[in-house]
Amino acid sequence: RNPAVRLNYLALVQAPYQQVLPRLVQFERKLYSPDFLQAGLRDYAVALLHTLRELVLPHRKGHFPNVAESSALLEEAFRWDLAKGGYFQNLLLYRTLRRFLRKRPLQRRIYPYENKSLENMLRLAARAECPGCLILGYQHTSITPRHTTFRLSAKEVGVTPLPDRIITAGQITRSYLEQLGGYPAGMLRAGCALRQSTLQPDSEDCRVTGRILVALSSSRFELVDATEIMQRVADARAHLQIGIRPHPEFPLSLLPDPLLKWVRDRAIDLSGTSLHDNLRWCSATAYVSSTV
Repeated sequence: RNPAVRLNYLALVQAPYQQVLPRLVQFERKLYSPDFLQAGLRDYAVALLHTLRELVLPHRKGHFPNVAESSALLEEAFRWDLAKGGYFQNLLLYRTLRRFLRKRPLQRRIYPYENKSLENMLRLAARAECPGCLILGYQHTSITPRHTTFRLSAKEVGVTPLPDRIITAGQITRSYLEQLGGYPAGMLRAGCALRQSTLQPDSEDCRVTGRILVALSSSRFELVDATEIMQRVADARAHLQIGIRPHPEFPLSLLPDPLLKWVRDRAIDLSGTSLHDNLRWCSATAYVSSTV
């Protein structure tokens, strides 16, 4: 609301770049600036040299001090990240973000907090170029025992570049992280909890007939696999009605022709429809990722 405050969005563009980048250029109301295009040859060279050095000497002592009981596991994870290119990408992002922030310094930064290595690079770059910037991490919705990045040991807290505040999705997750996360006192603040009122179905008919809402989220593989599963379900239970709500970035048109024909003949395409209406329509939801 303050006209003096300018809001900028920073996003990591995912492949396939040949399809995504031309779409971003077409936007007229918002300007998108790919971060990696701002990198200079020196940035690429330095990131590559650091990566090659770690590849040649992955056994070097001192990577993970004082964690002898899990050092083999950590070394294996480190080598995997090196080989997959994640280490190089993180180093390059750190350098290009520093270039970006020199031109556009930040006063406040809000981002989804998962405590991943990519986030650490973002935080380190902001700390280096914008020392007075307030960094707020908004807790990623899903927190389960397998989300180990949310849980820190005393040694990790001392070296991990944490945000100034972590806003949790309500008091329940704040209490969970206070008890098990190992965060410094005062860092966690309870924010808005995710709530959904109980919805009454449109009619008793949906309870009897059975309407399944398939809600998809993150990839073409998920789209194809989930649709194949629903095809088998429909073959076994002919009375079920199946509605498929794909992610906007992964439309039904990405399905192989036989599966796409099955959706058109047997299922209901819920692309671009109201989620509220979808939830009122269905009697059960099927999903792969809880982030949906």
